[in-house]
Amino acid sequence: MCCSMPAQLVLTAAIILMLSLALSVGSTDEVKILSADARHHFLDDSFALVSHASKLPSAVKQEFVQHCPGNEFMADRDAPFQAGCVVGEPPLPLRRFIFGAISPKQCIVFYESGGKAHLYHVALFGLQGNLSHLLWTGIIGSQDGRKITSIAKLREALTNQQIRDSSML
Repeated sequence: MCCSMPAQLVLTAAIILMLSLALSVGSTDEVKILSADARHHFLDDSFALVSHASKLPSAVKQEFVQHCPGNEFMADRDAPFQAGCVVGEPPLPLRRFIFGAISPKQCIVFYESGGKAHLYHVALFGLQGNLSHLLWTGIIGSQDGRKITSIAKLREALTNQQIRDSSML
């Protein structure tokens, strides 16, 4: 009996380790925190509104896809997407573009995602020449998210801390 106890502890420790590794898959990105000051100045640049996903810089679309589960982009605004948790045939994109904004140094993508929880997301990309890199992502529930219809309303939601820092696209 005393000899089996250490073996049981080793087995238990191995199971806990495997479970913790399994749970961490897909969540390797850290949540980047946007300070109150950064939230206040988030949209200080002069941004041009983008009303269709196809008009986003290709570097932003490529960077977005690299960070997304399933490596897919998103449906354009007003196009069908997987709004609920029932998957149809053929499967639709899980995200839908709402609007974007581009300045010389940054690109903002505001979009919604479906599934069990309908959410709204903000992704901020840094731009440098033909390159793009993901700087920050935020998330907001559907009640408040559907009210964001412009850059001004997005800035207001950021300033009022309605948009939470997130690690997911």
